[in-house]
Amino acid sequence: MQKNSYNDLIKKRKNCKKCDGYGLCDDLNLSQSKGKLYQLETILKSRFAINSLGLWDPAINSNLLTASVLIIGQDFSNVAYFDSIDSLSQVTQIEFENTTNKKLLRYIELSGIKITEIYFTNAILCIKSGSMNAPIRKKWVTNCSNHFLKPLITQHLKNLKLIVTLGKIALDSVKEISNFSDNSSFSLLAGSSYNINIDNKLVKLHPMFHSGNLGAVNAAKANKKPEDLWKNIGFPSETKA
Repeated sequence: MQKNSYNDLIKKRKNCKKCDGYGLCDDLNLSQSKGKLYQLETILKSRFAINSLGLWDPAINSNLLTASVLIIGQDFSNVAYFDSIDSLSQVTQIEFENTTNKKLLRYIELSGIKITEIYFTNAILCIKSGSMNAPIRKKWVTNCSNHFLKPLITQHLKNLKLIVTLGKIALDSVKEISNFSDNSSFSLLAGSSYNINIDNKLVKLHPMFHSGNLGAVNAAKANKKPEDLWKNIGFPSETKA
């Protein structure tokens, strides 16, 4: 029953048009892309869906529904990022060489968590049609959080004990669906632990700085070291390597 329901959620995600007209890609955007992206339309519609959001690749993350830890990133970048890509193998190579992902893997290693205990996802599940650093609209966060993140957490990740958010957008996605309402600055919240309730599911929340360059800058401004924060993150003991 759980597997069927999860597959239904995947199908719902792939067919989602709730943000059409609000700066996210739809099928028409993809097919009219100038480069090779149109050849990847089928791949993008399947890989970048709720069943394939690993770090950010199945070779690293199997997206086990038995995961006790959920890590939420921001988004899958924009059309231009994928526009020159020729194949799925190139997508995989790019993701493995991505500095942001490499840093995140190092942080996870410092925490002592088992990589196999983590389900990875993003706050925004579609690809942006604007620039890579284009601002995230609240409507995107609201739609993705309520229609996909919430059921993922409450119905499918049965063993979930800890949510780690990377950056403000990811934290906002959790705020959207939980009782966590602390409006302190993100820099102040980052690195601390909170008990939260998501539709009667009790979990711990650890807001963390994003593992990208901007996250490092924000951490430095706050006089916080991401490495130290991850070492003290306090994962449940059974998730430790």
